[in-house]
Amino acid sequence: MNPKNALFYASLFAVLHAQATPAGIQGLYAAWMVAAVLGWDLLIGHMAGHPQLIRRFGHGLRHIERLAGVLLILLALGIVAARLGPTLLAPS
Repeated sequence: MNPKNALFYASLFAVLHAQATPAGIQGLYAAWMVAAVLGWDLLIGHMAGHPQLIRRFGHGLRHIERLAGVLLILLALGIVAARLGPTLLAPS
């Protein structure tokens, strides 16, 4: 029920989808994406109930959050650079 999952896989599908792709192949893409998300979510749900894993994860959570923040900032900077790059390099 996480909308981010749906948005991510919809965007991935849009990248993989081409106008010439047959409907059967598009259906396989959709089935694969649903299976991948369902499998991942079931795995996370199963692992979330293990006390030892929760303890280990809790010890490294600060580092994981900082790494994720740095990666998201780098992604944002890459997007901004890609959008501004052509305008900065274009002759006036």
